[in-house]
Amino acid sequence: MMIPEQLIQDALSRFSAGRDALVAGYRLESVTHGAVNRVTRVVSSAGDWAVRMAGPGDEALIVSRAGEYRAQTAAACLGVAPAVIYAEPHNGLLVSQWIEAPVASVALFRTSMGLSRVARQLRALHDGAVPSGLRVIDADSIVRDYLEGARAGTGPVSRTALLAAEKRSRKRLKSPNPLFCHNDLHHLNVLDGSQIWFIDWEYAGVGDPLFELAGIVAYHDLNAAQTDALLAAYGGIQREALMPWVTLFDVIHALWLDTADAWDSLPLERQTALVHRLRP
Repeated sequence: MMIPEQLIQDALSRFSAGRDALVAGYRLESVTHGAVNRVTRVVSSAGDWAVRMAGPGDEALIVSRAGEYRAQTAAACLGVAPAVIYAEPHNGLLVSQWIEAPVASVALFRTSMGLSRVARQLRALHDGAVPSGLRVIDADSIVRDYLEGARAGTGPVSRTALLAAEKRSRKRLKSPNPLFCHNDLHHLNVLDGSQIWFIDWEYAGVGDPLFELAGIVAYHDLNAAQTDALLAAYGGIQREALMPWVTLFDVIHALWLDTADAWDSLPLERQTALVHRLRP
């Protein structure tokens, strides 16, 4: 959904390059993106930007806009994210450099070559310095917070099944050193051009790289061979160590879908795969 032009003009008026765009003239392009946020492309002689206005429900969805700003700024310095042009975290406004690359298709995650490209860029992120001021991501705390806030019974997986799956996930091993993680790398948050770019940093933080990798496996329903290809390219992790984290990620994903009332945003085959993994 395109952001109303009056709101775009108001946003542009708040920073110098944006005011230049208002004077020089601009054009707007609608961007199909996300279940909650709204994004519009603004093209002018002053710059080419993605203007994002956050939707409602940040508290319920456990989103940190201040953390998003810090994380994307740091990730841009590592060459894995678009540059931040202007931001107002308190009201969900984020203006980023427009990257001329399509949103990745699921097909990127179906081949060894595609998975290797994603893994190499992920390794570049994880090998980067941890930015100061980022929140610490504790997956167990996220589960507790969602269980307290999410509406029970809104999705196809019962609370009983989710709690049982969460219990199964407790067998997981934790990495010795928390790293700079994106934590939400489904294909719609990946741009696939001459290089791989990661966008939408609202769940970023200092966390366990196994949780990050588990998200890629869970979001894209990777089979054993595909999971092995991802881990081989990333290096140093065996599939057996990762699978309990995949279960935990599935639990969090289901609770997020309940909270956002967004189960219908998943294609039927994805819903079926997620439900199948979560049920005993």
